[in-house]
Amino acid sequence: MSLDPKHIAAFSAAAHYGSLRGAAEALTLEPSTVSRSISALEKHLGAQLLERRSKGVQLTEAGHLLLGFLRRQSAELDLLQSQFDALRDMQRGTIALAVGEGFIGDLFYDALKTFTQNYPRLTYTLTIGSTDQISHLVKTDQAHFGLAYNVEADPQIRPLASAMRPLVLLAASDSPFADLPTPVPLGIAATLPCAVLLAGSGAGGLLRAAEARHGIRLPAMLETGSIAALKAFVRTGMGVTYLPRFVVNAEIAEGAILSKPLQDDSFGEGQTQLFARSGRQLPVAAQKLARHLARAMSAFTQ
Repeated sequence: MSLDPKHIAAFSAAAHYGSLRGAAEALTLEPSTVSRSISALEKHLGAQLLERRSKGVQLTEAGHLLLGFLRRQSAELDLLQSQFDALRDMQRGTIALAVGEGFIGDLFYDALKTFTQNYPRLTYTLTIGSTDQISHLVKTDQAHFGLAYNVEADPQIRPLASAMRPLVLLAASDSPFADLPTPVPLGIAATLPCAVLLAGSGAGGLLRAAEARHGIRLPAMLETGSIAALKAFVRTGMGVTYLPRFVVNAEIAEGAILSKPLQDDSFGEGQTQLFARSGRQLPVAAQKLARHLARAMSAFTQ
């Protein structure tokens, strides 16, 4: 059975954007053209793929099956291309990464730079998101692998590398919070102004679990999805935050931020993880990069 590439493009775009208009804008076509292509595909397959609604479209069960097939097909073609690239000694190819923001400094300064020196013709696509978003991108083959913190156990993903990395209290070196006792008792932490990550992030989930376990609520002045905002909050002396130490390696090295362990053991349960989708054979270049990251990043080695 052959599938018309134009019909597949229209269906894939509609599934991605959730509307015919969004798909049409992405493909620079008229919505009516997109609609006709999808209708032709549905007729060809003998199944309804989308439910047309007033606020967009939604995949039917048949639509989900087709989308899954297309993603698996894309992954297989990706693997085939990587095998061709390996025959040419990895002279070309693209690696898709989904990464938590807290890993960015560690990724670039400690690992990716040396890898690109060895394989200068590879290209990379980098998506930054929350732990939940990264897991979704990996499970749907939109990323070869993910780097995230405190990932929930899931049979659809397989770890490639992991390490226990507890949350620590971070404070500006020139702030009054620098004089806190070490380790910091939970009772004292519960009185400090702080900035925390939103739910959906690994660190945010770990904090909320610790709060529930001890029946406390950290006095958060700022809740955000941005690691950069947490660092700015701390560096200006507004308060403290709670992250794994590797996230601020550069700031600690320059003396701007210091870290203090927390007395409560529940903050030590966080885990860094490098992971791929279960059952997916990664392209050769992605395999090599994953092994390199596991050896070179302080998130896994220190």
